[in-house]
Amino acid sequence: MIYYPGEVGETPEHGNDRFVTYELRSLERLWSLQMEAAAGADSAVYHDWGSMRGDCSGPGHSPRCSTNTANLPWNWDDEDDEDDELYSGQYVLDPVYAIDHYFDDLGPFASTYLRNPYLEDLRAAGYSDGNLPVGWDRKLSLDQMLRRLPTS
Repeated sequence: MIYYPGEVGETPEHGNDRFVTYELRSLERLWSLQMEAAAGADSAVYHDWGSMRGDCSGPGHSPRCSTNTANLPWNWDDEDDEDDELYSGQYVLDPVYAIDHYFDDLGPFASTYLRNPYLEDLRAAGYSDGNLPVGWDRKLSLDQMLRRLPTS
């Protein structure tokens, strides 16, 4: 199948469809649902933090099945990260850290965000290392990221 950007998303007609359009959509609604799930609300969308429920059809499947799940950007990980210093979600949640981690000799650059809606929402909801969202990877310091937000 070959996908092309379009005004509406289409379903492929067959397994060798050579022209299928897709529609780009904002992640805002998925992020909003993630924040609800992070607060402990039962979620029909998420299996865990940033990981969507999969299609585990068939006899005996668990309603919280993790098979075939897609990871949202706030859970993306570089599995080839040799020193394992960049954790799941830092690409989106803390891009300053990710850029500094991957690129040497950039010289000094600002590490405080002018705006970071993901971190702002987490801070507004009262999350910190002492009060992590449900399913959060404990290797990832939320306090360290929140320090990059403006104080006012």
